Amino acid sequence: MSIRNILWVFIFDTIGSDVKAFLLTLTIWLLSVLPSFADETGTEGLRMNYENLLLFKASDYQTVDGADRILKDWLVPNFRKAVRRARNFTYEGEGEPAYFGFKVFVEDTVSNELRAQVESNKRLDRLFSNVLPHLAYAYRTPGDNPYYGSDETLQLYLKTLEYCYGRGLNEHAWITDHAGRASARAQRKGMIRAGGDFSSASLQLGGFVQSIFLMREPLANAGLLDKYRAVMRNLVVNNGSMYPAFYEIARRTRVSPTATRCQTRKPTS
Repeated sequence: MSIRNILWVFIFDTIGSDVKAFLLTLTIWLLSVLPSFADETGTEGLRMNYENLLLFKASDYQTVDGADRILKDWLVPNFRKAVRRARNFTYEGEGEPAYFGFKVFVEDTVSNELRAQVESNKRLDRLFSNVLPHLAYAYRTPGDNPYYGSDETLQLYLKTLEYCYGRGLNEHAWITDHAGRASARAQRKGMIRAGGDFSSASLQLGGFVQSIFLMREPLANAGLLDKYRAVMRNLVVNNGSMYPAFYEIARRTRVSPTATRCQTRKPTS
């Protein structure tokens, strides 16, 4: 099996797991280093090299062993499921920021209101971490794929992306730490969250970021590319582990050596 085949199976078999943290890091790293190597290889060349790792080309169905089978038996059924889920999604709470700055476990005793918020967050999580990237791949994957270049698929993608933006996954989104502890401390210190709080969902954003990369041309045509570049930029700088000077609490929080809990340290000047 070719490297691209293995990559496709890996991405779609694990989407929804912590592999999104790797995908997020990889995509952000790519976007960060592109300017540094632009003179040597050209920015567009680097973009296309990365894109070629993610997407089948039309010629692959003649030259890559098993590519047509992967498309027919694996990818298209997943695309179909994503389109159906996007069509049927209720788009509840449109325009209301979502707050993932906490975790609730099965054994926890919480109010019905908080439990309902947890369930709503789960639905939103599935939308931006699973449905949205599948829509992007559906729109961009050539071959015997009824969703390739489909206007309905594009409109569903844009509707879903804009809905997520309205729910606070925007240029003000807060993702200071995966555990949500730094977020809770920041609120006690008086932080006002201008966007959504996606702290406990911060490892689920790889597919979201990758979809924006894949859909950059349609986003540009819709006049939305700069808007979502700002969102991507925020995912880099508004992060406690990557930009420790952003906020007092982010400066004090670090992951313990055993990675089982968060510890605090004095702010550095």
